[in-house]
Amino acid sequence: MPRPMYILALETSTRSPNIALARDNQVIKTGRLEPHQSTAGDLIPAIESLLSATDLVPADIELVAVSVGPGSFTGLRVGLTIAKTWCHITGAALVAVDVFEILAGQVPPTPVLSPVIPAQRGQVFAALFEWNSGDENYRAIEAESWWSPEEWLSRVPPETVFTGPGTRLMEQAYSGELSRSDPRTWEPQAETVARLGWKKHSAGQRDDPKTVVPRYLRPSAAEEKRMRARREIESRKD
Repeated sequence: MPRPMYILALETSTRSPNIALARDNQVIKTGRLEPHQSTAGDLIPAIESLLSATDLVPADIELVAVSVGPGSFTGLRVGLTIAKTWCHITGAALVAVDVFEILAGQVPPTPVLSPVIPAQRGQVFAALFEWNSGDENYRAIEAESWWSPEEWLSRVPPETVFTGPGTRLMEQAYSGELSRSDPRTWEPQAETVARLGWKKHSAGQRDDPKTVVPRYLRPSAAEEKRMRARREIESRKD
């Protein structure tokens, strides 16, 4: 019998960063930062506490699964930096997990599912999935992008079920009763990151710690402002 694989899972795409330890596809311990704690300053101590509570040491972790976005610019950057550094030091494998996959993985089978994430400026990041009964998994049928809630509502089939932390924005934009998943599934969980990471790793998927980067989908507001300023300067030169 093969020995079990211990997995560290990090989910830092929201303002409620959470972590999990798993043995193969079974979660054995979870932790969550408190609202007053910061991802940058308190995530590593939280991981150390989780390891101590399970009598594990960093060298026991063979796989680090981490959410890569979209989501919080700072949270994703910090979480991925910790994951990449951990793998570099210990030799653990790395698997990056898309937040839309995480959200879809928390919802029971439904024909059409749309995970939505707040994108600021009154918009949402959104994707569309359909349930594939053949492999019992959700399959993306429209690439993720950002939209106003009204625009996204006009694009999706009427039977679409919404999930994710952007669902409240969709409800505010919809005149009727929005089809939605259980609100307890709206926040991405490290438990799901661990399960999906183990599944991807078992299928032979790995990510290179040297090259993997957060998936922001679009520049931050500050970056867009700098880009606009640069274009204005260049246009004046012309």
